[in-house]
Amino acid sequence: MCAHCGSPAIHSCARCLRGLDIVGSNCPPTYYCDDLCQAAHKPKHREACNVACERRQLLRAGDLVQALFNAYRHAVFDVPIRRVKTDAERSLHVYVGPVPPGQILLSFPNDDFKGDNGKKALLAWSSRFHGAGHMQNLLRQALKGIDDIEDIFIKPRHNAHQIVYHNGNGEIDADDQNLSHLVHRVTIGGVRYALDLA
Repeated sequence: MCAHCGSPAIHSCARCLRGLDIVGSNCPPTYYCDDLCQAAHKPKHREACNVACERRQLLRAGDLVQALFNAYRHAVFDVPIRRVKTDAERSLHVYVGPVPPGQILLSFPNDDFKGDNGKKALLAWSSRFHGAGHMQNLLRQALKGIDDIEDIFIKPRHNAHQIVYHNGNGEIDADDQNLSHLVHRVTIGGVRYALDLA
């Protein structure tokens, strides 16, 4: 039904057709019977249309920046990992050794993983909370037009993969488990979202 006059309608607002609702699902389309009804309804529709489009932009920006972040960390990997294994509790054990003389960038241990989740967990862990800082300019560009963005350091309650860090002596570094990381808080249409690249 036309959002302005209630008549049967087949045309929808093209701008927010693929917009997202508060939980990230596609918004229902807003229908109009003709251009005149759409123009008349525009003042009422504008805010909801803008919010739906900004939510879509936020999701796309997060996917883009996270993919580039993982590619970047993979390319400049600099942690001297000797071995990676997953135990029965799905904890990821990372065994680190001394850096070989004259070597700075190391190859990422692709062969130690069966799926992408472990790789992404290790890439995020290896950058700590500094990793998102490498992507600040890209993130700001991807979220251009969304003004309410705030950087927050948090300590997660749990991770999809717990990282157990074994230092060069084979000992577990307990302090390493307590590091916080950077989250970007974005407010769109009065709703706050947490953009967590890690």
